[in-house]
Amino acid sequence: MTYIDTHSHVGLAGTFDEALQEVESARALGVSTGLMTTGSSADFSRIIDWAPRLGWGYTLGLHPLFIQGESEKSLELLRETIVSHLDDPYLIGVGEIGLDFYVQGLDREKQEYFFAEQLKIAQAFSLPVTIHARRSLFRVMHFVKAIGVTGGAIHAFTGSVEEAKDVRRAGLYLGVGGAVTYTGSKKVRKIVTELGLENIVLETDSPDMAPAFDSQRSRAEYLPRYAQTIADLLKVTVQEVRQKTGENALKAFGRIAIKEQM
Repeated sequence: MTYIDTHSHVGLAGTFDEALQEVESARALGVSTGLMTTGSSADFSRIIDWAPRLGWGYTLGLHPLFIQGESEKSLELLRETIVSHLDDPYLIGVGEIGLDFYVQGLDREKQEYFFAEQLKIAQAFSLPVTIHARRSLFRVMHFVKAIGVTGGAIHAFTGSVEEAKDVRRAGLYLGVGGAVTYTGSKKVRKIVTELGLENIVLETDSPDMAPAFDSQRSRAEYLPRYAQTIADLLKVTVQEVRQKTGENALKAFGRIAIKEQM
């Protein structure tokens, strides 16, 4: 089992060569593959083109921070694009979708409508989801429970242990990334130590969510270092972290297994 980055924005790099360099650097350190998410409908065509060239999977979705510029036609395009790419082994799921109640001035009603509609699309095609839930976990879980999910993860999970257990009961894994490297990230570290490897997947959110050892950005190649931090917290080997989180990634995002066999 190799490392799998379950949430990344590598596919939104400035140029393909920049993305390729990052992916190759990560692969040299054992990160075999990952999921590249989209932010807006304008990202769809590029990420579909880049995925087989990079050897990484992709998810298609409309991020809550970018839906101001989206319309009903964007949801139609999302559905149509998924339908036309269901046989593409690089299409892994729907994302990044969710709710963001941290950024001021966003239309919450529109966010919730787009989130619900995208969950319905994911369910219609039995695709897992990668979910953004910044200061909105209660409402996110309301929709998850009402509509259902076919696997996936809550990206950058920062809730309580009880909330984490609720997320797991709903069928979603807990995404852990660069935040775990900060000694002050007590919630994230408590989730890791109290719930253990059975419940988490690794992610970088590259280039966002910079770790303690690089204040500028996160990178796909940092995934093994995040794993080492988790290993230290749990007093296990990093190989155990790699093995179990890799298995969890395959359970959370089942279509990765198809791509892994190519």
